[in-house]
Amino acid sequence: MVGLDRSTRSRGFTLIELLVCLSVATALICLLVPAIQASREAARRAQCRNHLRQLALATHMFHDSHSKLPPMEIADSWATWAVFLLPYLEQSGLYQQWQLDRRYHAQPASAGQDLPVFHCPSRPAVSTPLLGTGGLFREGWVRGPLGWSDFGAVGGTSLRRNNGVFATAIDSSTNLPSAQIGSGSTTQSVMTQHPGWRLPLRFRDHALDGLSHTLAFGEMHVLPTPPLDSVFDGDNASAYQRCLGRDGPLHPVTQRYMVEFPIVDQPRFTGINWSNRFGSAHAGICHFALLDGSVRPFSVSTDLEVLHRLAARNDGLPVSLP
Repeated sequence: MVGLDRSTRSRGFTLIELLVCLSVATALICLLVPAIQASREAARRAQCRNHLRQLALATHMFHDSHSKLPPMEIADSWATWAVFLLPYLEQSGLYQQWQLDRRYHAQPASAGQDLPVFHCPSRPAVSTPLLGTGGLFREGWVRGPLGWSDFGAVGGTSLRRNNGVFATAIDSSTNLPSAQIGSGSTTQSVMTQHPGWRLPLRFRDHALDGLSHTLAFGEMHVLPTPPLDSVFDGDNASAYQRCLGRDGPLHPVTQRYMVEFPIVDQPRFTGINWSNRFGSAHAGICHFALLDGSVRPFSVSTDLEVLHRLAARNDGLPVSLP
């Protein structure tokens, strides 16, 4: 019997060669996975910026139609800026369900929806709260139309100053912010207590600082837990606005202001004023839309004074974008 020539025999892998191949493949995968993750995060950041830009552009379209900016809210527990922008976010059907002379709690459930444009794709998905008859349900009663947001309007340097890009609607009878109107029945009409309300601001009210140096919207610091308040509801400011900068006198010893609102740099931060501060799910940055429609990433270590000057409308203080 003629034996096979050694040169014609198929030669398999040795154990050492197989281990080397596996090691090389593992190393390549380890190098590839971070690159894929970075690529996906870059895409999520781009989508996040696009959503903020849509909010800024919707604000411009609202101003084009009404010659005024939308209000931060009509009043406490009434519609917020998010309601007024619905027609300019291709949500005219939802907007037509709203009765702007009634409180948020009196609106039909069909007036609300959880919209992608209000969300950052880098945020972890959270389970939604219990829902009543089509509406947001909490503490045993239906609160109103659902809808949550990762983005908030810049409320200025503190919630009490009302000095941000948007302001509370003006009560036509008193010419003052209408934050306390209609505090009784949930079905009470604004018109039963006051002649009405009007939009508070226009672009020219920001002329001193300029639209390109005035912050409009940003990523809110939110915890990875179910949200409890709708972005459409003016009852809880932390659901639709945040602050930047400092407020109150400078402490003589610590040389810190009584109240400070820097950008949050920890996703699970629960320290002082956590629910009134901006912060994102993107490492090291937080996106903001300026009133001119541009969107920029701000470092979480951006100087507090810079944030303060960008958040306060028409303060006339010089500032350079970081």
